[in-house]
Amino acid sequence: MRKVKLSVREKLEYLREVVVYLPDDMSERDLENELDEAQRGGDIGLSDFVYTLRNAGIALAEPLDDDMDCPNFMEIECHEYDFLDDDEGPNEGEQHQ
Repeated sequence: MRKVKLSVREKLEYLREVVVYLPDDMSERDLENELDEAQRGGDIGLSDFVYTLRNAGIALAEPLDDDMDCPNFMEIECHEYDFLDDDEGPNEGEQHQ
């Protein structure tokens, strides 16, 4: 039996609702700018997003739902494999996509 290492990419997506209080003087445009700024980090999580909003004076009105047990969407993809044994097949270390 041959041994193969699979490189697997797993994507999980969560849909969250975050209820917040805005400062009285914050306009809709200001809110949109703060949301853009909070999302700009690229690889950020919910807590980073909320931290950025809090720094802009936006406060949580309700506790966050940060349960990671039930994603709304899941996807898995094997994007590469590598034969580790040279007993019965391709050269050791040969990669395939």
